[in-house]
Amino acid sequence: MNYNHHFHAGNFADVIKHLILIHIIEYNKLKNKPIVFFDSHAGQGMYNLSEHEALRTGEFITGIASIVDNLEKISAEYKKIILKFNQKVQKLNQKVQIDKYPGSPTIFAELMAPQDRLILIEKSEKHFTKLKHNLSAYKDNDIQLHQRDGFSSLPSLLPGQEKRAIILIDPAFEDKGDWQQASTNILKLLKKFAQAQIIIWYPNKDADLVHSFQQQFVGLEIEKLAIDITNLSIPNDKMNKCGLLVLNPIYQLENFIEVIKNNIPQYKLSYFKF
Repeated sequence: MNYNHHFHAGNFADVIKHLILIHIIEYNKLKNKPIVFFDSHAGQGMYNLSEHEALRTGEFITGIASIVDNLEKISAEYKKIILKFNQKVQKLNQKVQIDKYPGSPTIFAELMAPQDRLILIEKSEKHFTKLKHNLSAYKDNDIQLHQRDGFSSLPSLLPGQEKRAIILIDPAFEDKGDWQQASTNILKLLKKFAQAQIIIWYPNKDADLVHSFQQQFVGLEIEKLAIDITNLSIPNDKMNKCGLLVLNPIYQLENFIEVIKNNIPQYKLSYFKF
């Protein structure tokens, strides 16, 4: 697989995924106890939106670039992270110019506390090399980088000594086998680490495939929250739908989803528990 997230960095899927991720992290930080953060498909960690990959698709235009100026109404922490890497502001209209987009590894690194641990998995040698470079500024943090398969890493590297975990699983799902790989390894992990908080991102191009994936978790005696996301500014013949499945969601996560809905009307969000 030659997937390169640079083409899609900062798109609507990234925006919602990272809003939910940051909110969950911030909620967990209210208790000053160690957390292990885990990113199964870490990518490069930082993306330059002025480079040809991002410009070729322009997906960030209806993503982070379209909402950044009002972002503090939804998440002041997300806005703070974005501004840290994008200091340039247009003088005429005071709008933020987005040149760089921080991926989830950078978001984790920015928000982790001294007692926390971060595990980053990236299989691609090319992306892993860039990931190491982009995370080098966080040498004082307890960050472990592994070049290996993200799915099998879940039950093999977790749990650790920490009693709390926030896990992000967001493969490209270009191979249909990825759906089964994801569900199989998540279920293996939950047998050992039932309280782990897991966020799974997936494309929603095939409703039957998504439903079948969700059904893999029906029998679990934990809370499950599915979020459907549609970017109304993108035509239906392009990738304009995706979803998140949150296992062991934090208290009142639905309230935060409503905040997103009220402030980003061009994104249609719906959710249900099962």
